[in-house]
Amino acid sequence: MATKRCRSHVDVVGGIDELLAIPVCSPPHGEEPLDTKSSSRQPHSSPQVIDIDVISPTAVKRLRTSEPSTGVSYHSPSTVSPSSPRTICDSIGGDEIDLLRRKDEEVADMALFLAKAVGETSSRHSLAELVAFLGRLGVSRVVLAVKRVGELSTLVDHLHQATLLTENERRIAIALFYTLMGHIDAEALFQECVVRFLVKSLCPAERQEALVAVHRCTAPHWSMRPKLNGAGQRSSPSIPGDVTDGLESQVARLCGGTAEGTGVEEGRSCASLALRSLLTLMFLYNSCPHVTAQQHLSVPLLFANAGGLEQLGKLLICGDTQEHALALLEVMTATEELCSQNAGLLALVPLLVAQLHTCAVTVPVLKVLTNITNILPHALHATGTATTFAHFALQTFSHAQALCTPDETEIFALCCAINVIKYESKEMECSKAELASTLVASRDTLVSLATAMMESHRCNNTEQLVRSGYYALLLGALSLVSATEEGSSTLRVPVMTAVAGVLGGTSIGLTIAHQPMRIVVAIIQEFLLFQSSAGTLTKETLKEMKALVDRILNSNQIDIAPEGDRSSSVAETTTAASPDEDDDLLLGQLL
Repeated sequence: MATKRCRSHVDVVGGIDELLAIPVCSPPHGEEPLDTKSSSRQPHSSPQVIDIDVISPTAVKRLRTSEPSTGVSYHSPSTVSPSSPRTICDSIGGDEIDLLRRKDEEVADMALFLAKAVGETSSRHSLAELVAFLGRLGVSRVVLAVKRVGELSTLVDHLHQATLLTENERRIAIALFYTLMGHIDAEALFQECVVRFLVKSLCPAERQEALVAVHRCTAPHWSMRPKLNGAGQRSSPSIPGDVTDGLESQVARLCGGTAEGTGVEEGRSCASLALRSLLTLMFLYNSCPHVTAQQHLSVPLLFANAGGLEQLGKLLICGDTQEHALALLEVMTATEELCSQNAGLLALVPLLVAQLHTCAVTVPVLKVLTNITNILPHALHATGTATTFAHFALQTFSHAQALCTPDETEIFALCCAINVIKYESKEMECSKAELASTLVASRDTLVSLATAMMESHRCNNTEQLVRSGYYALLLGALSLVSATEEGSSTLRVPVMTAVAGVLGGTSIGLTIAHQPMRIVVAIIQEFLLFQSSAGTLTKETLKEMKALVDRILNSNQIDIAPEGDRSSSVAETTTAASPDEDDDLLLGQLL
């Protein structure tokens, strides 16, 4: 805890010397100068030294206030030392600034003391005092004062040490910490102790009480020791039953006056509040890459090393915490920072696949599975859930095609399926490629996929064009999976046959009848152009998609015409096609 500088006799002597050094320069406006006759009769005499004792307090006050108000010193530069205390205090508002600085120090000292008491004692009384102090002065005022003295990290360090006994007390402490996070700088929050504190708050109440009981075996803090009565007996302090309820309402008011700010009055569990705090921390982490780069830390890795993934697995099956647990997993797995946490991520996959048929969380589960399969493409096969996901994907595709409208469930099922099939096309034969085997088991399935691709592309709608691009990626990756039939090394033939059947009778079908997979490559290229114009195309995605397109071109022996030949081929296609099919011609020109 930061300590204030002790005052010494130098401060007092300095103040007296300042008073003695005040010259009698000129009277305030509207008053006659002192002893004007004497001064006029002795023009060459030395300046008089006026005794302070003979000057009235009112005159001293006038002399003090007249000079600093103008900010101009009446001493000549030759007679005043640059290091004189008088010249330092001549700035306008110097006393006021010093007063504000001392007030900030007092507020910061009290806040740090109360936070340390909460961390060391973990008592309800210390928590109530801290909440009341923040309520009187305001959270922003207190945090700003602590920031000005440079002790934000110390404040956070004190708070994370709290090991409160009851569930209600822990809920209040987490809600208070969540409220403070909106005012504290990111540098003070990116600490391993903060992540461990929040991960520990995800534990069930029974385990928390056991851990706290072990922690409380040590001697209590001095502020918790009960006072002695007159008879020498120790009496435990009586705590009103509505203290906890009052603290909950106070914390809710600190967050803006509504209970929705923290969720403490909504009956949310401590784990739910901790999940929301972790989500806020992750959003700060993603929005401040320069801070994390300087500190050389990774919040997702700190979370995983603290046992956070195991705790999330337990919270995925709880209705109170399921939504926020999935949201946190989605943010945590959005990058490849957890690629080294194979065991922790693979343990979550069966739990996620089991939740696919729960309508309320189907889309969040698919988002997390898409991120995990992007980091670990073998996740479904390593956990034995590829077949279950394949049946779910088939049902989703059939349902979406029957409605003829794209939805989030279909799009994210496509994304996850593309990740899995790209892995199967590189690492497995068709007999082991469970998802690819399920999709090509029926010719009608491949035809429906190709139909969805072409029908979506004919629509002049952004959502439909995006849907067409995902189906093209799925069919393109599927055509690269190794096959077990004689005479064919990949699934290129059944995929190409399905695409050719859908294109039959169209202008594009007549143009590329000998190479139907050209349309798949063209739609993929168009999809990449759309992503680039939308600003969502990353360098990694571009490299990955280029590699996929190159594999499709090599597998189907597709040659892109040189620049000179392309104009002639386009002219021939233009004369052979009808004028109402300009969109199809533009698509063919991409190759």
